[in-house]
Amino acid sequence: MKSRRATRTAATGAYRELVYPYVQKALQEDETPTAANFIKFYKENKETFSPNYIHLFNMVTRYGQGIINFRKGVRNNNPQYIDSGLMHTKELFYGRYHPHYQKLFLDVVLQKWMMPKEVRTLCEKYSSFSSNTHRAVGEGLDYKIEEENK
Repeated sequence: MKSRRATRTAATGAYRELVYPYVQKALQEDETPTAANFIKFYKENKETFSPNYIHLFNMVTRYGQGIINFRKGVRNNNPQYIDSGLMHTKELFYGRYHPHYQKLFLDVVLQKWMMPKEVRTLCEKYSSFSSNTHRAVGEGLDYKIEEENK
């Protein structure tokens, strides 16, 4: 719970820092701020932002959101969120040259897309498990096995 709260707090604070210039501009022009217009604002003004702002934008929108998506996908057995989280954070495996993780990531992606549709549907249906009756407390099978083996 604490790691999730820390991730959410960091992402929320960073998002607020990022949208501040856009919201100020929108309010000065009597426009209603929207997410779509924020992205448009960022793309149109990217050259004028500091390297720190651009770095923060990339970190939050790619890695921060990827971690949140992955966790949400595992907790709620939602394979689309799991895939989104994996795809957003895949560069982390290459940044410091982690060849074992790179290979594992590629194996997972290739296996998923090469398997027959019926098998893929079955795998997606059981992408996470819950030993609790509450739907939103799913965990990966590897974690469940480790818990059983303690």
